[in-house]
Amino acid sequence: MKIIPKFTKLINFTLRFVAVSATVSNIEDIAKWLRSNQNDPTHYFKSNEDERPVKLQKIVLGYNYNPCSNYKFDIDLTYKLKMLILQYSKGRPTLIFCTTRKSVEFTCSILLNDITIPLCDDKQNRINEWLTQINNNKIKELVKHGIGCHHVGMSFQERNTVENLFRIGCLNILVATSTLGITKHKFDKCMYKIP
Repeated sequence: MKIIPKFTKLINFTLRFVAVSATVSNIEDIAKWLRSNQNDPTHYFKSNEDERPVKLQKIVLGYNYNPCSNYKFDIDLTYKLKMLILQYSKGRPTLIFCTTRKSVEFTCSILLNDITIPLCDDKQNRINEWLTQINNNKIKELVKHGIGCHHVGMSFQERNTVENLFRIGCLNILVATSTLGITKHKFDKCMYKIP
């Protein structure tokens, strides 16, 4: 991203940038930053919260942070997820975003041990039908228990299968990196973000 303003100043023709986001709140700042010519205004469109197909309820919680160890802080946050899911999900499927594949895998392993997700026979049967699409045994085990993971280390077929199972309501929890970010606005879910 840092290269964009420098690149636009080096070239002598006009570029058009089209940036789309469902969640960016400072669109004016980003539009100004992308502007290649100070004399040429940047145009942007900002929709109103009332126009969202799925209304967002934002809850911000603060936790004590020890600057000595980001890693320990991430782990501490992961262990708080069970309480947060039970308190805020109200039985709805839950979407958790993590920054790395390792964080996704760690979070899934903690949730698998901490949370028991009751699956009705219909959901269990539908999951069993889809399991043939998943080759990774760890991912299969998670899915059997109503938890999905989604990251770049998975095959396209596995990511697609997990997405579909979450979308149709068979998975109650999906832990993902930004590989899922493009589709997150399609879900009416409870979301958490682990830094």
